[in-house]
Amino acid sequence: MINEVTAAGIRVLAQSGEVDADNAHLLRQALRVDGTSASRTVPDLSGLAMDSSAIGVLAVAQHGAGSAGGWTRLAALMAFRIFPERCTVSELISVLVR
Repeated sequence: MINEVTAAGIRVLAQSGEVDADNAHLLRQALRVDGTSASRTVPDLSGLAMDSSAIGVLAVAQHGAGSAGGWTRLAALMAFRIFPERCTVSELISVLVR
Protein backbone atom coordinates (compact mmCIF):
# COMPACT_ATOMS: atom_id res chain seq x y z
CA MET A 1 0.00 0.00 0.00
CA ILE A 2 1.26 3.48 -0.87
CA ASN A 3 -0.18 6.66 0.64
CA GLU A 4 0.72 9.93 -1.05
CA VAL A 5 0.63 13.48 0.29
CA THR A 6 1.95 16.56 -1.54
CA ALA A 7 2.77 19.78 0.29
CA ALA A 8 4.84 22.75 -0.87
CA GLY A 9 5.71 20.90 -4.07
CA ILE A 10 7.19 17.91 -2.23
CA ARG A 11 5.55 14.54 -2.60
CA VAL A 12 5.77 12.21 0.41
CA LEU A 13 5.07 8.54 -0.26
CA ALA A 14 4.51 6.30 2.74
CA GLN A 15 4.76 2.67 1.74
CA SER A 16 3.89 -0.35 3.85
CA GLY A 17 4.30 -4.04 3.30
CA GLU A 18 6.85 -5.77 1.12
CA VAL A 19 8.38 -4.84 -2.22
CA ASP A 20 9.90 -7.63 -4.28
CA ALA A 21 10.33 -8.53 -7.93
CA ASP A 22 6.63 -9.43 -8.23
CA ASN A 23 5.31 -6.01 -7.19
CA ALA A 24 8.21 -3.56 -7.63
CA HIS A 25 6.33 -2.09 -10.60
CA LEU A 26 3.83 -0.54 -8.17
CA LEU A 27 6.60 1.34 -6.36
CA ARG A 28 8.16 2.33 -9.71
CA GLN A 29 4.80 3.68 -10.86
CA ALA A 30 4.29 5.67 -7.63
CA LEU A 31 7.78 7.21 -7.87
CA ARG A 32 7.50 8.12 -11.55
CA VAL A 33 7.95 11.79 -12.44
CA ASP A 34 5.65 12.50 -15.38
CA GLY A 35 5.16 16.25 -15.41
CA THR A 36 1.91 16.08 -13.46
CA SER A 37 3.51 15.07 -10.16
CA ALA A 38 6.10 16.81 -8.01
CA SER A 39 9.69 16.11 -9.04
CA ARG A 40 10.78 16.34 -5.41
CA THR A 41 9.82 13.13 -3.65
CA VAL A 42 10.41 11.66 -0.20
CA PRO A 43 9.68 7.92 0.04
CA ASP A 44 9.12 7.01 3.71
CA LEU A 45 10.66 3.54 4.10
CA SER A 46 9.72 2.98 7.75
CA GLY A 47 6.91 0.52 6.97
CA LEU A 48 8.62 -1.27 4.11
CA ALA A 49 10.43 -4.56 3.73
CA MET A 50 12.16 -4.94 0.38
CA ASP A 51 14.55 -6.95 -1.72
CA SER A 52 17.12 -5.67 -4.18
CA SER A 53 14.50 -4.95 -6.85
CA ALA A 54 13.18 -2.10 -4.68
CA ILE A 55 16.69 -0.68 -4.31
CA GLY A 56 16.92 -0.56 -8.10
CA VAL A 57 13.55 1.21 -8.31
CA LEU A 58 14.75 3.84 -5.82
CA ALA A 59 17.95 4.41 -7.80
CA VAL A 60 16.01 4.85 -11.06
CA ALA A 61 13.59 7.22 -9.29
CA GLN A 62 16.48 9.39 -8.15
CA HIS A 63 17.86 9.55 -11.68
CA GLY A 64 14.44 10.41 -13.16
CA ALA A 65 13.77 13.11 -10.60
CA GLY A 66 17.24 14.61 -11.15
CA SER A 67 16.64 14.69 -14.90
CA ALA A 68 13.44 16.65 -14.22
CA GLY A 69 15.29 19.15 -12.01
CA GLY A 70 14.14 17.54 -8.78
CA TRP A 71 15.36 14.96 -6.30
CA THR A 72 14.42 11.90 -4.29
CA ARG A 73 15.28 11.82 -0.58
CA LEU A 74 14.79 8.68 1.50
CA ALA A 75 13.11 8.97 4.91
CA ALA A 76 13.60 6.36 7.65
CA LEU A 77 16.49 4.82 5.75
CA MET A 78 17.89 3.09 8.82
CA ALA A 79 14.49 1.64 9.67
CA PHE A 80 13.83 -0.23 6.46
CA ARG A 81 14.29 -3.96 6.28
CA ILE A 82 15.99 -5.82 3.47
CA PHE A 83 15.35 -9.48 2.87
CA PRO A 84 18.85 -10.78 3.66
CA GLU A 85 18.55 -13.74 1.31
CA ARG A 86 17.97 -11.42 -1.64
CA CYS A 87 20.22 -8.41 -1.11
CA THR A 88 23.68 -8.07 0.37
CA VAL A 89 24.97 -5.07 2.27
CA SER A 90 27.53 -4.45 -0.47
CA GLU A 91 24.71 -4.29 -3.07
CA LEU A 92 22.89 -1.73 -0.96
CA ILE A 93 26.00 0.36 -0.38
CA SER A 94 26.91 0.36 -4.07
CA VAL A 95 23.50 1.87 -4.92
CA LEU A 96 23.42 4.40 -2.09
CA VAL A 97 26.90 5.87 -2.65
CA ARG A 98 26.38 6.68 -6.34
